[in-house]
Amino acid sequence: MAHPITPTPVLEGKDAEIFLSELENSKPNLKKDAYLKECRKVFRIISQNK
Repeated sequence: MAHPITPTPVLEGKDAEIFLSELENSKPNLKKDAYLKECRKVFRIISQNK
C-alpha cells in the first residue's frame, strides 16, 4: 500500500531570500547553478502571485 504524500516545506519571504543568497555565494557547480536558476524562477512566480 502506498504511503500518503507529505507536503514539502516552502521557503517564503526573508527565509527564501537568505537561502538564495547563501546558495549564490557557495562554490560554483553546474548542478547548483541549474537548481539556483529553478529556485529563482519559482521565487519569482510565488512573489507575483501574492
